[in-house]
Amino acid sequence: MSAATAVSTVVSFLVPKTLTWDKLCALWCAIYVKFGPEVSSDDYRICFEDEDGVPKDAIDVDVRSPYNRIEDLGSATERVARDAGLTNENLPGIELLVHLLEVNNRTGCLKDGNRSIVDLIRGLYEVPRNLPPREYRIWVVTLLMQCVETYFDACAKALNQVEAMENPFSMTSFERMLELAGVSDEELIDVLDDQFKKVKRHRQAVFEKAGKIRPNRIFFVGVVESGKTMACHLIVTDDVEVARAYWKQNRRVGVLVIRNRKGNVTIQCNGPQSFEKLQGALVAREPNLWFLDQRPSSPQIHNGSASRAVAPTRIRESELLDLIQQNYKHWLPESQR
Repeated sequence: MSAATAVSTVVSFLVPKTLTWDKLCALWCAIYVKFGPEVSSDDYRICFEDEDGVPKDAIDVDVRSPYNRIEDLGSATERVARDAGLTNENLPGIELLVHLLEVNNRTGCLKDGNRSIVDLIRGLYEVPRNLPPREYRIWVVTLLMQCVETYFDACAKALNQVEAMENPFSMTSFERMLELAGVSDEELIDVLDDQFKKVKRHRQAVFEKAGKIRPNRIFFVGVVESGKTMACHLIVTDDVEVARAYWKQNRRVGVLVIRNRKGNVTIQCNGPQSFEKLQGALVAREPNLWFLDQRPSSPQIHNGSASRAVAPTRIRESELLDLIQQNYKHWLPESQR
């Protein structure tokens, strides 16, 4: 009998190939809903979407049915909480968590500040590692699920104090939540500290690498209610951190198109812009290959991402730039036009 048809002896949870903080919290909640507070890692198996042999009965955590493509929800965690009827009455802290994740998915606010655990999860997927891919991803999930567990333990004992925190998932707040939960875990704090240092070193190297990139194409888009145009860049890199650093170093660029060597594309814009028309034009050409991440601070269009695998676009580079120029205009405050 093949792995794909074998009867599951443990409960499987299907997750994206890399998890954001929202997806990690959704996974924790899904496991809690299935097993309650007393659960062993032997009771379940985490299956990543890019693996073979995922059981058909695996519980979906925002892979087969992503929250933001079907329903008007703010996070994957909100969907799990809503479907399971989770409230502060049966899981203290869930309502605050759902609110924080909805805001973070729009603005990225939980990633800001000094030593954010929400930002750390992204960094851990990008640093060089000395473990096989699955083993390393399981290590990341296992490490950071302890932080989610601590959050709920603290909320169960002192919800008002956790609610008063600006960001419960900064390291300063996390150490305070350990105290509120009555837990002393210097080993966990030391591991997290080491990972923050590793990610910082890696990002410094990435920033230097991004400074050496030159755009493959420079093109121009019109500015709303103005005869002016704004320069835009297309770069080629497989390293999302390099692309992110390049974007930070080139903030006067209106649109940044990032293509990896497989051909997958991400389109980013500078500031609170509107990508709906462009998204419609791309979906009309290639249904199910493009999705809009509608962040008020700066929306993005993805033809696949680190957490969502799709086939590369077949639109030629020159055609893609034409589509952007035809279906997007950059908005600037009147004082800058």
